[in-house]
Amino acid sequence: MTAGEVKMLADSLIGGDEAHSVFRRMVDALPAAIYTTDAQGRLTYFNPAAARLSGRAPVLGTDQWSVTWKMSRPDGTPLPHDRCPMAIALRGEQVPAGISVSPNAPTARAFWFTPHPGVLRDPEGRIVGGINLLWTLQSAKPPRSKPMKPSARLSIPPLSA
Repeated sequence: MTAGEVKMLADSLIGGDEAHSVFRRMVDALPAAIYTTDAQGRLTYFNPAAARLSGRAPVLGTDQWSVTWKMSRPDGTPLPHDRCPMAIALRGEQVPAGISVSPNAPTARAFWFTPHPGVLRDPEGRIVGGINLLWTLQSAKPPRSKPMKPSARLSIPPLSA
């Protein structure tokens, strides 16, 4: 994917014009939870699957780093939003592989997901936003950590001007 194509993708998710609405409708139709943020982690978009996963309606421009209300680690301890994988990625740090999280949704439905955050960069390499795919796991039990292969991580080239 070229930098221009990534910019068009980001524009269609984060705003864009009517010409990009087809792509947005396609992402809205996906069963996978996807959301985007600005560089400060404020939500700029989420698809219906992300709202279903979180068990609530996330608030664009207000909620930070995640669509979830609260999160827990596999050992049951709370995972603060500012330490979640998207927050780590937006700080430009390496996100640990194989993370699994429970969203502690208000619906009280117990399940786990693995986040796969990526950052969007401008031509100078500055982080301008993020995109996250949340992969739902089938078990209600805490998963065992399995390292993810480096080739499986999301890599997004810088956006062109």
